[in-house]
Amino acid sequence: MNFTLGLKYSPGLARLAPLGGLPVTSMKSDLLMRIKDAETAASQRQAQAEAEAKQILAEARRQAESLLADARQQADFAYSAKLEQARKQAEAEAKKTVAGGAQQAEAARKSFQSGLPQAVQRGVKLIEGRLG
Repeated sequence: MNFTLGLKYSPGLARLAPLGGLPVTSMKSDLLMRIKDAETAASQRQAQAEAEAKQILAEARRQAESLLADARQQADFAYSAKLEQARKQAEAEAKKTVAGGAQQAEAARKSFQSGLPQAVQRGVKLIEGRLG
């Protein structure tokens, strides 16, 4: 079967596109325009992807800074709580030590007062013994 529809080969027919009937130069031009459009679209997609990546990075940095600030705040709070606990413990120990010292001082004062009459008598005996 011959599908040439009765057309014979001629150089003018060689320039026609097989199905579209457009000249080959027009088809090349159209192809180049499509390539250029595809390159432009690819460049736009790349620029859009880069912009989106920058936004994602900026948001990640903001979140990291926020987490770091929260962690610092929690650490400061924990430090303050520990410091307050240590201060209260030291204060309680100081009160115990002062109370123990006060008890010892009171015991020494009582001992001195109870022994004072005996000390006076002994002192008088010593003086009498040297005089007599």
